[in-house]
Amino acid sequence: MSGIPNIAFDAAMAAFAPFEARPHLAVAVSGGSDSMALVLLAHAWAKARGGQVTAITIDHGLRAGSDREAAQVNTWMRARGIDHEVFPWTGPKPAVGRQRRARDARYALIDSCCQRRHILHVLLGHTADDQAETHLMRLCHQSRPDGLAGMSAVRELRHCRVLRPLLGVSREDLRAMLHAHDQGWIDDPSNADPRFERTRVRRLIAKGSFSANALIATAKDYGYMRTVAEGVADQFLAHHARLHPAGFLSLDRGPLADAEWDTATRAVGRAIATIGGRWHLPGSQPLRRVLELCRNASPTSVTLGGCKLMVAANEVTICRERRCLPNGIRLESDMSFIWDNRIAVSAGRLPTGQWQLSAGGTQRWSDEARQGDVYRCWHQLPAPVRESMPVVAGPSGVFLAPLLAYKVGEIEKSADFEVMDVQMAFSPRRPLSIAGFSIANWV
Repeated sequence: MSGIPNIAFDAAMAAFAPFEARPHLAVAVSGGSDSMALVLLAHAWAKARGGQVTAITIDHGLRAGSDREAAQVNTWMRARGIDHEVFPWTGPKPAVGRQRRARDARYALIDSCCQRRHILHVLLGHTADDQAETHLMRLCHQSRPDGLAGMSAVRELRHCRVLRPLLGVSREDLRAMLHAHDQGWIDDPSNADPRFERTRVRRLIAKGSFSANALIATAKDYGYMRTVAEGVADQFLAHHARLHPAGFLSLDRGPLADAEWDTATRAVGRAIATIGGRWHLPGSQPLRRVLELCRNASPTSVTLGGCKLMVAANEVTICRERRCLPNGIRLESDMSFIWDNRIAVSAGRLPTGQWQLSAGGTQRWSDEARQGDVYRCWHQLPAPVRESMPVVAGPSGVFLAPLLAYKVGEIEKSADFEVMDVQMAFSPRRPLSIAGFSIANWV
């Protein structure tokens, strides 16, 4: 959009390049001033490149009137010629940790929409004000340096990447832009609720108790430090980690013992998050204790973050901890899902009968399967790895271990034999190496 002072949107988007020809962007739009300004800017940017924007509104249903707000956003989007979808957060709402759960649900719904619409980029309207508030909250909680870097300008979800192009722009400038283009917005009453920490922090900054500019600058300094440290950890993992397609990982113990403490912590923390199917790394204190055991020469085993770490003389093997695994799932034809936040499962045509996916450590393998090379490969794996690996079992025992590329063609020697079609791929919530922390460098 032209005529908007102090908002170099093109420069912000250029920092996220390259984009595909005729880019299709998703924009999360709550109806607040930040997201309304963002969707207008993104629409103009995409239109100038022959692309389009899809606005996504998540109705959390946490307060009365949220459905009317979503309808108002839809009216505004239609008036601007912008495609718009509304997704409700269904099911029971938690009594504790509601904001965190709502955020997780929001990301999941957005990611699902992007997968269905084949959209690679979703834009969020976090501003410089949000970055200052985030840094101050984390400072009050004595966060580690990584946390003090605030929000990254780039984050990867399972099917798309999240971009925050407004981290260098103030909310005041965005609202001035909306006034100039005769565009209204919705004020969320929860933003003024003193029960929420962000509201209290926002008021402290508004009263002048803290300088927003100073907070943003400090967060940026921590961001630069985090960027460098993550690059070093990437190099370490590339040279000394082996990620098995079956969903476990090995780290060379010698280099791990010799590495700088920060690099070793990041490497082990990332490995645990990846194998454990989680996004966030373990807490600093338990991670410190585990790392000390990993760097010690004595063989041992320890658990953390839903993982089991087996320390040997030359390497550390990290696999999923069996006691943290979900219950078995009955398989049916033509179903796809993510098991344990890390295994993508796709079932095609299945034979008649009871088929179940579950961890395979204590299950008996069928006589046919025990004759195959894959069973021998599976049996040679460390016991904790076998115990946590998903397999497919039928009435006569385990038939499939798809993570080992095992596929039995003939289930029973009968005239109507059918093909068992189940595929699995290790697809963790947090890959071992992701888009590095990205800093908004423009104002």
